[in-house]
Amino acid sequence: MYDRSDKRRIYQLIEMYLSKEIDEIAFCNDFIPFYDVDLDYETLTREEEKAFSALADVASRFSGSEEDMQNYPGIYTDKEEVKQKILQTKEILLPPPLKQRDLRLLRLIQKRVSLFASDRLHLYDLVSELSGLLNTLESLSESWKGSFQTEINGLELIYDSIEDGSISRWIGDFKKDIKESLLQIEKIVSSVIEQYLILSDPNVLETAVEASSGWLMCPTCQEAWETTSIDAMVICPKCDQALHNPTRNKTKAL
Repeated sequence: MYDRSDKRRIYQLIEMYLSKEIDEIAFCNDFIPFYDVDLDYETLTREEEKAFSALADVASRFSGSEEDMQNYPGIYTDKEEVKQKILQTKEILLPPPLKQRDLRLLRLIQKRVSLFASDRLHLYDLVSELSGLLNTLESLSESWKGSFQTEINGLELIYDSIEDGSISRWIGDFKKDIKESLLQIEKIVSSVIEQYLILSDPNVLETAVEASSGWLMCPTCQEAWETTSIDAMVICPKCDQALHNPTRNKTKAL
């Protein structure tokens, strides 16, 4: 399992429940204390905040007691309500199988945002490129696309205000708003990639080479990198190729 502060633990619990590895009781008993106490909320996107909060509302009121359901109608939730909320959360947050082309585009988005943050890319160029990249992404859920587009729209509005000279009338600090929009974009992209890496991708044929303890090597470009990942998949930091993680089962067993 992922660390007690890592939001990927929720996605892992959802997958475990849907694959019938755990039942509603086990799901709620793990999810609720994790969500209430351990989860690092700073890593959540706005979409995740809303979806996880709604899931917590249902899971926290779960009772396996028929007596509770009869005596307190509308207060407690049953197995079916928990199941439906988990399915709804999956529908909202978990993207369809990510195509390798889209994975590379998402990595490109991360790199373009990083260039802007280091003052090596103009705001206009960033907004134009992000809009183009979003329009070419195919395997991304509509909820994620909508959240992504919202942040791009905010950046476009700021840029237009700078260009037409009306930025002096901007309500609030536009520089902070730019940073916040970019932070949200980074969170969205990271979340989509993280979700993809959790499960093995049957469409990927290559496996990373275990070079030495804690080190993997890409069979395509021969790049080596250090990792402690327990994900089923890893990404080469040089060529952005998705690869199966040969150390996953070893790491999980520790």
